Amino acid sequence: MKISKSKIIIYFLLFTVIAAMLILVSVESLGGGNIVIKNETDKVIKSLEAVVVDDDINDVGVMFEGKVDANSTVKAKFDKIKLGHLEDAQLYIGIIFEDYEGKIDILEGYITRDFGGNTDIDIYEKDGELYLKAKMGTALFGSTTDTNIDDEYILYPEENDYEYADLVGVTFIGENDDE
Repeated sequence: MKISKSKIIIYFLLFTVIAAMLILVSVESLGGGNIVIKNETDKVIKSLEAVVVDDDINDVGVMFEGKVDANSTVKAKFDKIKLGHLEDAQLYIGIIFEDYEGKIDILEGYITRDFGGNTDIDIYEKDGELYLKAKMGTALFGSTTDTNIDDEYILYPEENDYEYADLVGVTFIGENDDE
């Protein structure tokens, strides 16, 4: 039985693609991660912290701590964050703007595995509002399945507060009752 050259080429290409994917997954699981913070506003961020924390808000792994200038991008690498004995953790983002007093504390996500992927934090203005978009995903495909972090928030630095951009204008049952 003779195999045609076209089938041999197809099998070879298929094997090459599978081998390359296995190598990429192996390399990703060994290394640390990357964080990119884009400040697309004219506001200086005096301090920004991006830290994975446990239920008691103890640091599990620091991705970034520092200043972010107006209209700038900061890129940094961080060591792989190992959850160890923890079943899950969350992402804490603490942000202090230069022209405002106090800190906005955002605690979100549900990280269920060791993390060495990509984290993106974008701060921008739209329609007179200040927004923060956070995404934490695996390096290879950007999946947020193990982090549940792909959210957009409206920031209120004058009040040290935030809310989900998706929920602006939504009133929940029992909220604002006049009873």
